[in-house]
Amino acid sequence: MSSVFELDGDLLREPSVGISDGRSPIKHRLLHRWAGMDVGAARYAVKSWPGAFYGGHLIVDLTAGDAAGDGKNLWERASSPAIFAKLASQQMRLRVHLYEKDKAAFQALITNLSNRLPSIGFHQDEESTWTHVDTKSTVHAFFGDARNLERFELRPCEWLFVNDDPNNMHGLVLDLPHFRRVLDMPQSDGHPRFATFMTTMGCNSGGLKRLERHHRQWWFTHIEQAIKIVDRHRRLDLVLFEIINDAAQWAYLLLVPKKWTDDKIVKFGKEFSKEGLQANVFVLTKQRAEFVEAINRLFFREKERADGHVWRV
Repeated sequence: MSSVFELDGDLLREPSVGISDGRSPIKHRLLHRWAGMDVGAARYAVKSWPGAFYGGHLIVDLTAGDAAGDGKNLWERASSPAIFAKLASQQMRLRVHLYEKDKAAFQALITNLSNRLPSIGFHQDEESTWTHVDTKSTVHAFFGDARNLERFELRPCEWLFVNDDPNNMHGLVLDLPHFRRVLDMPQSDGHPRFATFMTTMGCNSGGLKRLERHHRQWWFTHIEQAIKIVDRHRRLDLVLFEIINDAAQWAYLLLVPKKWTDDKIVKFGKEFSKEGLQANVFVLTKQRAEFVEAINRLFFREKERADGHVWRV
């Protein structure tokens, strides 16, 4: 992320922010919809389990950025930190952890949150910590690499939502083996633990595909690890949104409750058209072959696929 920021009203932003190409606004609408559903449904979902208790949500943003906005949506829906802070202003028992490893971006993040969070009911406890006056939910910003700092330490019966939105796939932070171990841990009330995520994947030819094939194996391993989670936890599913005819080849991978794939998540694919974009939507458990083919399109060059290089799972 650039270390040069400009003042825009009461926000610090990168000079390039505000000229939207459509991807950031649709990404933020997708994140807002999905995170809101995840948090909103949790307290009702546990009612179907006798003796179950909802202990709140830990929302972890591994790549928070500066919270300046995307130049199109309202501030509360225009960056992941703002989206999660707004949720925390509406729901009790939410803990929001924001990580940013670029020093200038982190300083802008603190400035932007300090300027904006009081307007939605937050009190600033310390330089990088806020508590909502009504819900008592908290927002905590951390400077540093989330790989080294975040351990997903959950409170009893607390749910986990993770957002990983790097500038490209080289910067992907989410450690899926560790995430899986957290998901596998039993709840204190004996009921299943819920943990979900949304990851952004930039697979453009100038970045990921420039690497030699053996250097790209890690990304296939990442997808394989996500599939192992679904194979082990049958109540979950993977959904892939692949933007069509996009030179940067952006895609979004979500781990979601399987029961939502028909009437909630898949229908959101239509939202891409509002930004002049089109997206393919693939659900792993229902379209495994199509899901795998989409991953091959994203991770292999056209010539490599023509030469017979494919990934199978």
